Amino acid sequence: MADFSAAVPWIANRAHALRSWDDVKMLDVRLDRLRRWHRPGLLCIGDAAHAMSPVFGIGINLAVEDAVAAARYLVEPLSRGVVGLRDVRGVQRRRWPTTAATQALQRFAHARVIAPVLAGRPPFGNARQAERMSNLLTTSAWLKRVPAYFIGYGAVRERPPAESVR
Repeated sequence: MADFSAAVPWIANRAHALRSWDDVKMLDVRLDRLRRWHRPGLLCIGDAAHAMSPVFGIGINLAVEDAVAAARYLVEPLSRGVVGLRDVRGVQRRRWPTTAATQALQRFAHARVIAPVLAGRPPFGNARQAERMSNLLTTSAWLKRVPAYFIGYGAVRERPPAESVR
């Protein structure tokens, strides 16, 4: 425990509570999605449909966007009392591209930035390439806006059904 307390001094006074590494819980990072988000009587959205990495911190955004899209696609069938597979399929069709694009960006970040840094190597293959990428992202006015827009709104901006807006 002395090594642990030296590495993480702010928790030293509680280190005695750990009997073994089995007491330490690690975040299980997954990046996957269901092939089909629906069955008769069921529509999976958010984490139930697609597990996101914590990279970019946008998993909750996608879950909310899924809910907004579901509301828009299902408000009419729900008001009629009959929701068919075609209705729930529409939600998945609408949300699939954004989910796949976000997960592709997260996989890229894991492979080209996070894994190399954790292994003690420079991101993007070498230091010069990392510096070029950084300069490109910080000096181009339109490239500065793209990540902010994508994180804030997703690849496709979802709007609530007109019936829900006053």
